[in-house]
Amino acid sequence: MNSRTILAALVGAVVSFLMGFLLYGLLLMDYFESNVQTYEGLMKPEEDAMIGYVVSSILQGILMCYILNSAGVRSLGKGAIMGAIVVLLIGAWTSTWYLTGMNWYTSYSVFIVDILASGVMGLVIGGAVGWMLGRGNKTAA
Repeated sequence: MNSRTILAALVGAVVSFLMGFLLYGLLLMDYFESNVQTYEGLMKPEEDAMIGYVVSSILQGILMCYILNSAGVRSLGKGAIMGAIVVLLIGAWTSTWYLTGMNWYTSYSVFIVDILASGVMGLVIGGAVGWMLGRGNKTAA
């Protein structure tokens, strides 16, 4: 592992955190609040959950960097495509788990929106990581 890889993972972590805040914390928050089952005490106070969001973002940045670096991705475009595919599949996997085992989603549309939001996150995170991995590489395409 070199400094470029570490920097790419850190950039992926920052982008993951920002995309999570933008998509789930701002753009889709009202939609999810009105379309998923909730009860008192389900959600932790934001200040208590923040460390988990940060750790989760770091792990997602590391995972994305590992996958893209292992695949030899060295460009924004290829990173975005591969990132979207990987995170879309992970989102579909976890959302299917929730749909199957819990009464959390109130409709199939919430299930689909959650998967698509995951794919958008993966697109942006993968693009950023792929771009960082290819920086300074003259052969990046």
